[in-house]
Order: sequence, then structure tokens, then C-alpha cells
Amino acid sequence: MIDFTSPGGPWVHEVEQATVNQLLAPIESADGMVTRFDGRRMRTLDALFQEYVREFMLPEYFGWNWPAFDECMTDLEWMPAKRYLTIVDHAGEVLKEDLGELPTYLRQMEDIGRHWSRAFALGPDWGGGEVPYHTVLVRAD
Repeated sequence: MIDFTSPGGPWVHEVEQATVNQLLAPIESADGMVTRFDGRRMRTLDALFQEYVREFMLPEYFGWNWPAFDECMTDLEWMPAKRYLTIVDHAGEVLKEDLGELPTYLRQMEDIGRHWSRAFALGPDWGGGEVPYHTVLVRAD
């Protein structure tokens, strides 16, 4: 079983649909923020960014590119949490129309998880230090 309350990596995980509900209980009971996406709404790069802008309330200055995505997702000062868990249902649909961007997305999510795991001297809203940030890609059963 993957421990999503731990800041350690790996930070991107693939799971079967049947196991998702088992994963939610520990993080929800540990002051965690769970964000759920539908991969069918993320088939292009713009659509993927749109979903993150909506769910994470990214600021107006978000630049709609990978460097801006990294900058915002490694900040999240407007949405502090002691743990972050991003679940992407229908993960096989993510960037299906922009397949060349998929490796970058996966690398970005791994890098974001790594960044948060090395955070230090954060305020109490983040638990004061290392913050778990995991992304779960849910495969169809």
C-alpha cells in the first residue's frame, strides 16, 4: 500500500479504480487536500491547464506553459495544506490529443512532489515542513 501521508517518493503512482477509495481515507483524515480530475477533460495541454487552474485556483498571472505551471504548483500559498493528493480518473485519456506532452506532465508531477518533499520552514498551515504531494493516475478496471 502506498503511504500518501509520507513526503517520500515516488510521487506519481498508477492504481486500479477499485483501490482508489482505500487510498482516500488516510489522507482525508490527516488534514489533506484531495483534488480529483477527470482525464477525459484533459485531452489537450490547454484543457489540462484549464483543469488545474480551476481546481487549484491558479492566479491570473498563470502563463499557460510548463514553467508557469511549475511555478504555481510549487507555490500554492493561496491554498495551503499539510498534504496534497491529486487523483486523475481515466488517466489513459490525459493528453491523448497532445501525446508528446505526456512525458513532460508526468515529469512535472514528479518534480512537484519532490519539491514539496524538500520544503522546509513553512508556516503552520503546511505543518511546518516537508509536505507530501502525490499524484495518482487511475487506470480503468
